[in-house]
Amino acid sequence: MVMTKPLWKGDEGKERDSILRTAWAYKAWGDMEFTLATRACVLYLDDGKGSCKAVPYRHPDNRDNDMSRDHVIGLLLIERFSNSQHMLDQYDKYFQWRISEKFCFTPDLWAWMKILAGKWWWSPVFYTISYAVMAFYVLWNKLLYRVAPFSPEMHQYNWQPQSVAKVTPRQFFLRDKLYPAYSLTQFAWQLYVLKRNVFVRGLQWLALQITGKTNYLVRLLLGADDVTEIDVRYYKMMSGGRFGTVLNESCDRHVEIIKDSDYFSHKEWKAANRLDEDLLKKIWDGRKRS
Repeated sequence: MVMTKPLWKGDEGKERDSILRTAWAYKAWGDMEFTLATRACVLYLDDGKGSCKAVPYRHPDNRDNDMSRDHVIGLLLIERFSNSQHMLDQYDKYFQWRISEKFCFTPDLWAWMKILAGKWWWSPVFYTISYAVMAFYVLWNKLLYRVAPFSPEMHQYNWQPQSVAKVTPRQFFLRDKLYPAYSLTQFAWQLYVLKRNVFVRGLQWLALQITGKTNYLVRLLLGADDVTEIDVRYYKMMSGGRFGTVLNESCDRHVEIIKDSDYFSHKEWKAANRLDEDLLKKIWDGRKRS
């Protein structure tokens, strides 16, 4: 979408983060064109051993060799959303440990990919690592929240983008030391697509301990029962990837409700930015039916 609408591109290089957005767009709207777009980000090359390897890139028009782990998660998520088991099997077979010049798989991400490909015996690897990592970061974030200190997350109606500038030197220093909110969001999606069992529910409970009270999407993904229909129906679309940040002093993005202003001056742009709202409603409606 951003490549066909120059008005929506924003800053140079925004297409580098297109895979995860495209996966979420498929979840929200269900158009198979989105899956075709993400598949075009993977090239199959000779591995020099008589077989081939799958090399992922951030965008079909971007061949920089710096693909990251979060967008590999996006490639796998969209195939899981679309029930394309043959593609999950194919990625499992041809993806290499080294994703790009800059990034490799981590053991837990590698194990998660194997689980999606039906290799259940990798589950102990994923759960063991995930429990250790998440337990550490729960304690770590809670400690930093006390030391900084950071406020509880605000409601979007009370949040002002100027709040980002009103941080103390200590808060500014410590906010980069927190377990990133966007990593928590990605982890919530990873758990969301796994079969429910006691291990998944335990990890969801742990992750909820450091999830903002008004981050309704992540709370729903993690199985929280404190999100209401009013919260969902009255949510307003925000800039800056709202569900990948926290609305308090730890936020380092320009996040605000999209409304008439100098910052959001293009009516077409505003009307088209429905992804967060529609995705939140999709997850809510799916939970009601389950």
